[in-house]
Amino acid sequence: MITENGVELSTNQFYKRIKSILKADPAMDGSGHLYLHPDQQKPLDEIVLASVQAHTLEALRGMGIDRFDEEKVKQFISVVLHYITLPRRGGRAPGTPRLNKKPKNKAKQKAKPQKPQKPQKPRRQEEVRVVQVTVKKARSFHYPRDLTPATPGGDV
Repeated sequence: MITENGVELSTNQFYKRIKSILKADPAMDGSGHLYLHPDQQKPLDEIVLASVQAHTLEALRGMGIDRFDEEKVKQFISVVLHYITLPRRGGRAPGTPRLNKKPKNKAKQKAKPQKPQKPQKPRRQEEVRVVQVTVKKARSFHYPRDLTPATPGGDV
């Protein structure tokens, strides 16, 4: 049971704390994401890995987190760092342009062989129906505005 200042933490919360510490590590690029610094070599050497693990364990203790297994934390950190050193992962910060990207030359692309086309069925044209609507008056007379004669003194 992992606790932070006496409050129990779930495993998910604990791993989020570890990732937030890793994002602020000097080995990362400082963008707030899990991207390695461009000067870091891939794959990471053991010295950098051990330094990041030690820094993270120290920061966890500084946050007041107790009762965690150090070996599991080190293993988790090494898995995360291994994952971000994979090709096409963590190479550049978001919003930066890609370098060495070759423009696509559409003229050199091979033309795909065309499949023989099936004979198409003639399309059926739908009939257009025209509906004629005529409006007839409901009554041929109008009711008078007031059916009772106006009495100045009110009702009799």
